[in-house]
Formats: sequence, C-alpha cells, structure tokens
Amino acid sequence: MPDCDVFSSAGRWGCAAAATLAGAMPDGGGDQGNEAPPDLWTQLARHLNAAMKAAGGLGMLSGLLSMLKHQQAPEIQLSFLTDQTTEGRLVQVERLERTDGHSVLDMYLSRAARREILRRRLDAAAIVRNFVIDYCLGTIVYGRRGMIETHGAAWVDRQVESIRTQLTPFSVAAASELLARPDAKLLRVEPPVGAPSFDALTTNLLGVCA
Repeated sequence: MPDCDVFSSAGRWGCAAAATLAGAMPDGGGDQGNEAPPDLWTQLARHLNAAMKAAGGLGMLSGLLSMLKHQQAPEIQLSFLTDQTTEGRLVQVERLERTDGHSVLDMYLSRAARREILRRRLDAAAIVRNFVIDYCLGTIVYGRRGMIETHGAAWVDRQVESIRTQLTPFSVAAASELLARPDAKLLRVEPPVGAPSFDALTTNLLGVCA
C-alpha cells in the first residue's frame, strides 16, 4: 500500500509538479509563458502512474469506451431499443462506475464522462483528457500538500486557468495512451522533444510521500 493517499494528496511527484507549475505562473517567478516546463511532464506522469498502480488501472474505462462506441453506431442512432437520452446515458455511466470501478480514479473518470454527456457530447478523447486534468487539479492543486495549501486559495483562483493550460499537453498525450490501452496499469507517455528522459517509470511509483 502507498504510504499516503495518492488519490487525494499531491504526494512526492505531485508536490514536485506543484512547485514547477508555480514557477511557471506569471507571478510565480517563471518566464515560460504558455509552454509547459519540460520537468513538469515527467513529474505529472509519475504522479499519475503512482495512482494508476495503486488503483490497478482504470476499471471502468474499457466499458465506458464500449458504451460510447455503441451509442454512436449508425444502427443504434436509428434504434428505439437503446436508451439514447441524456438520463439513460448517465445511468449507464453510474452503473459502470459501480460495477467496474476500482478506485477514486474511476470516480474522476465518471465525473468527466457525466459532464460531457450533459453537454450532449460523446467524445471519448475529451472525456479522458478532462479526467487527466481533473485528477491533476484535484490532487496537485486542491489536494493535501497541494498548491492551495502552499499558495492559498486566492492565488489558486487567479491562476487555475493558467494551470489548466499548462496541464493540457500532458493530458492529450496521456489520453491518447489510455485510449490505445484502456486496460493499462501504467502509462508510458512520451515526453516532448527536449524534455528529460522518461526512464524507470515503474521505479519507486508508490514512494509518493517525501
């Protein structure tokens, strides 16, 4: 078991990512603008993988992707036998979370799916991207030992959209990997050109507390 709660705490790699993010903000002393600092990529990947390993992966992702694909099939669009209402789709997501969900990670994924469905969209890539961003925000920014504790709520409120922008490139790459391997227990997300090498992803993944 991890020595702290990887689902609600920034943890070792989350704290490192929080410090990097703070340095990239306009009033945090950074000068990176809208470009994510290279170190951030590795920190975020190791932070997410600590949770993935602790959870045993995303239990409901495969079922969710199948549901979305089924709902968008041409023959289903013309069928009266499949519940295509927003309420019906929300019920299906809730059922998947209840039966296949392993951890708080699935709760984050379920929330992202429900928001997309309420907007009457069935975009699997957007759902998984938003899941990654939501988890990073929930732990690195709003979690224990996160930015809200180190910088305060007022600072976080001012910077949250900039933080979301910094998280977006990583979320796109992580979502692509999850969509390709929905049963994965660990992700191997390639860093952008010029970023530090991303070796030993499986090393010390559960040593998340300093």
